[in-house]
Amino acid sequence: IVDDDIVERSSSEGLTYELSTDGASYIIKGIGTCLDSDIILPSTYNGLPVTDIKSSAFFECQSIVNVVIPDSVTSIGDHAFYGCSSLKSVTISNGVTAISSRAFRDCTSLTSIVIPDGVISIGEESFYGCSSLTNIIIPSSLTNIEKYAIYYCDNLTSIYYKGTMSQWNNITIADHNYNVNNANKINYVSVPKLWFKQGSPERRAEVRQL
Repeated sequence: IVDDDIVERSSSEGLTYELSTDGASYIIKGIGTCLDSDIILPSTYNGLPVTDIKSSAFFECQSIVNVVIPDSVTSIGDHAFYGCSSLKSVTISNGVTAISSRAFRDCTSLTSIVIPDGVISIGEESFYGCSSLTNIIIPSSLTNIEKYAIYYCDNLTSIYYKGTMSQWNNITIADHNYNVNNANKINYVSVPKLWFKQGSPERRAEVRQL
């Protein structure tokens, strides 16, 4: 989770943009001449909303440490932050409904991630190889975790889920997501207990307040 002092700073300058095909919004195209390690994406550019991050926009940008994505953004393209090995934290906008394929693959310094309410799908290899990832917050809106989405995340110990156990069991979890199946799921909305997906004994645990 990004520090408040980062969020309060002005948007990063030097990023590159392209106009959407309908001319109604802008798409963030790439890092351009921006030298910030804390990237704060703008909600508007040239008087129009910024709604998309283009595929591979920040591909292997090794200098990025923190990213704040505004609520105006509804789409994060495939490979958008692939290989950003210094990226430690990212705030994903509430407007996003899906995490695209390989969006954060091999972000090896990323320690935690909050999937915003409204996201229904975590795409193929979205967090593949995020080896420092220890916890994820998942909304009750999620319906699908695609194959290899959370794979080679061997430090992942806890998934904080915003729904019930019944809702969790209705999520389609594709093959090769063993880190999801092996992590402790903590339901902190309606049933205050720590429970295990694969039949292990349930144990009482304090509800984590987030």
